[in-house]
Amino acid sequence: MFTFLRLYVNCWKTWQSRPVAAWVKGALLYKKGLFGAAISLYEKGLAANPRHAARFSARMDLAFCQMKVGDYAGAEANLRWLTGRMPTQREPHMRLIKLKLWQDLPLEAAWMARRAIRKLGADADLVGLYLYAVLEAGGNYHLADDVLRLVRELPSAQRQGNVFLQGMVARYNVLHGDKVSGFRDLNQIASSSGRDQFEVVQAHAGLLLERGAVALARQALQHALCLRPGTPVIHAMLARTYLASGESYNPQFAAQHALDGCKNSGWRSAQCMHIYAEALYRIGDRLTALAVAQKAKTEGSRILAQYSAVGELDQLISDLSDGISLVAA
Repeated sequence: MFTFLRLYVNCWKTWQSRPVAAWVKGALLYKKGLFGAAISLYEKGLAANPRHAARFSARMDLAFCQMKVGDYAGAEANLRWLTGRMPTQREPHMRLIKLKLWQDLPLEAAWMARRAIRKLGADADLVGLYLYAVLEAGGNYHLADDVLRLVRELPSAQRQGNVFLQGMVARYNVLHGDKVSGFRDLNQIASSSGRDQFEVVQAHAGLLLERGAVALARQALQHALCLRPGTPVIHAMLARTYLASGESYNPQFAAQHALDGCKNSGWRSAQCMHIYAEALYRIGDRLTALAVAQKAKTEGSRILAQYSAVGELDQLISDLSDGISLVAA
């Protein structure tokens, strides 16, 4: 009771109006990690107090709780509501972009970041997030040119003082510029100032995996998973390490990681579903693999050029279909 009263008084001081008891109770549950219970209280308070001064803050907390329980559609709806009514407030835009990145929908995130920059102006973190999303989406040329222009236009102090942005620029150079210096820079950042920066660790792990350093890549990915538990794209990348040929080849482990990624994305990540289908194929479960692969293609086709490995996915679907047809015959 004392904790409730103290928070109630603090809310009154902050908003200069009588607090909504349901939101105060919801906030206490939120802090305890009881997100499902908090959601009903936030929704109850919003329904009864649609014009309260704290309605924006309550809806922000509601969106966070919804994301925590996997209600991504609800979280997106509330964040879009907030960005529409508070277009110059940075936090709703950032959360919406990060929600799309969590779901492994980087092209959507990139366009959202572009729109946010037009409304808010450019800063190193937002431009870095934009570049990260563009790279995750496969390097859309139009967006890549736009974000690189923004990087160049940032004050040098912002560019040089932001580890996240430096890491993303190094990653871009590896993929589209000076590969040698780009990898050297990324390796240096990942082993020093960026060792606890999730996106930098992920980028470094991806390059290690491409170079065949599977054990080192897996070690970096495990660290990334500690930094941001449950991230679908990291589960997908870990699954790839277990599908690589060698002593650690284990399609069962790959299937479990990919399945975790599918679930954590709300079954929106075409990448996770593609790798899950590949792992099931290796295990011998062709029927389930085909169903998952077809779902991956459907999800990846929702937005033009959303999923960059569509050619490989089509080949997998073809192989699975042919194999099932031969068995049936």
